[in-house]
Amino acid sequence: MAHSLEGNRSLRRGRRDFLIPCKVMPMQAAVENSVTRTLALALSTIGSLRQLAEYLGASEEEIAHWLKGRGKPPTRIYMKALDLVASGPFSRKL
Repeated sequence: MAHSLEGNRSLRRGRRDFLIPCKVMPMQAAVENSVTRTLALALSTIGSLRQLAEYLGASEEEIAHWLKGRGKPPTRIYMKALDLVASGPFSRKL
């Protein structure tokens, strides 16, 4: 593996650069995880898919789709789900 040392300052100074193989998760996967986790917590907080759909102003099919990580809800709906989770189990009376 031949490299030109002229374009690489760290090699000219005697240091070596190492590449460490690692699995990098795409940012999209992390976002979908937090969205699905939030929606699942909102569902367990409110009690049923029907109630969650009514509260969020979305259809049960849309919410089921988002819970499976097959899409993201609009920001307005996601924020409403976050509010529901933050208010805790006492929010069932909503």
